[in-house]
Amino acid sequence: MKYLLLLNTSWTDQLFEFIITLILGILSGIIATIIYKRYSEKLNNLPLGKILNFGNDDLLFVFPHRNEVVINEPASKEEGKPIKPPKIIPRTATEDFIAINNIISAILKLNWRKNVKAYDVDRFFGDFHNVRGKNLVTVCSRKINKLTNILAQGLEEKGVNFFRTELVDPKTNPDQKYEEWRVVDNHGRYPSRTYTEMMAYLKNGKKPEDFAELKLTDKAVITKMMNPWNAQNKIIMIAGARGIGTWGAAECIKKEWKQIQKKLRYASREKGLKSNCDFSALIEITYEKYDIKKIEVQKIEVISVESQGGLGEILDELVNM
Repeated sequence: MKYLLLLNTSWTDQLFEFIITLILGILSGIIATIIYKRYSEKLNNLPLGKILNFGNDDLLFVFPHRNEVVINEPASKEEGKPIKPPKIIPRTATEDFIAINNIISAILKLNWRKNVKAYDVDRFFGDFHNVRGKNLVTVCSRKINKLTNILAQGLEEKGVNFFRTELVDPKTNPDQKYEEWRVVDNHGRYPSRTYTEMMAYLKNGKKPEDFAELKLTDKAVITKMMNPWNAQNKIIMIAGARGIGTWGAAECIKKEWKQIQKKLRYASREKGLKSNCDFSALIEITYEKYDIKKIEVQKIEVISVESQGGLGEILDELVNM
């Protein structure tokens, strides 16, 4: 009887040890898988961190606000006087909203821990001295984003070679039939094909409301620079000749950043700079049916810290003009 009791106890202990060993083995495998996955993601995203090497500060998006809806109803007994509904939040274009979301998705891959805020242009300049030194992302071209325009003017005055949007105005260009925007740098001009594509569609019987479904090709830019009001932080400008270009430029950072990294690595070596240096990129995007179908990083220009010296003073003058 005693022998049987000892035998049963020994078998029970062995079974218990086996179960514990099995559980520990499974847990170890799960933990190892999680650690490996996170390490692999971190290792894979290291080059993205060199592109988005923001300073240890909050990130602020600056976007252009759109006109409010006006209700054509009498505000009082004065017949025909329009009223505006109270503004709750600033209005923004669909493309700008998607662009902001794309950049947020990219920084989340880098385990961003600081605050992320979005200001419309008016609010930014209303609180200019308190927020200008943050990490900034300007959304949309100089056409409607005052901050983008001021930054571009400052870089132009410094003679820095970077990609930026430019208006082609029929008033000053006799050969130009209509107003359009293109991308330029100090060495060339890069037109957006959207204008000719849309004109061709109209001639073939398409209507403006059909454009959202049709294939269009736009040019866009991504420019990263030192924040001239706080050298520890960065400014990134994303802009397209058209709204879809702005959307595509941001999507390039989210999905096609390896194209940037590859070209930047070679360009920075040629200039003797680190691979996380400031840069300006020319992007071509293809849009169709409410989606960005193709993104191509066509050119990269590196921007040295020395070339940006004294930029803050120039920008302050431009802001106060």
